[in-house]
Amino acid sequence: MKPSCVPISNLPITGSTYFRRGIPEKLRLTRGGNDDSWLRFETEAGWREIFFGGMGATTAHFRDGASFTVQGDDVTSGWFARARMFGGTAGFAIGGEIGAEARRSNVNLTARGTVRIGF
Repeated sequence: MKPSCVPISNLPITGSTYFRRGIPEKLRLTRGGNDDSWLRFETEAGWREIFFGGMGATTAHFRDGASFTVQGDDVTSGWFARARMFGGTAGFAIGGEIGAEARRSNVNLTARGTVRIGF
C-alpha cells in the first residue's frame, strides 16, 4: 500500500509538525486518510523578559483593624520549556505535558495529564 500525505490545511492543529512518509503504520503521527489512531508531539520554549515595573506594594486593613502593607517579590526574567504528547482515536484520547520554568534562581517543574472520552 502506497503511503499518502495529508495536506497541512486539512489537519485540525496549526503550528505542529506532522510526519507521514516512511514511518511504520502504528507510529504514524498524522490524522487523516484511513488512520483510526493518531499521535502528536509538541515542544515549546522561550524567554520571558521583564522590561520595567514590578509587583508594587498593597496596603489593606481588616474591619476596625490597623492598616498593613504587603510587599510583592521582585519579578525577574527567565526561560521556560514544555514538551507535550497526545494520542488516541476519534472516541478516546490521552495526553501529557512536562515543563520547566526558571525564575529568581529557581527551576520550577510542572506535569499535567489529560484524558478525553467521546460518546
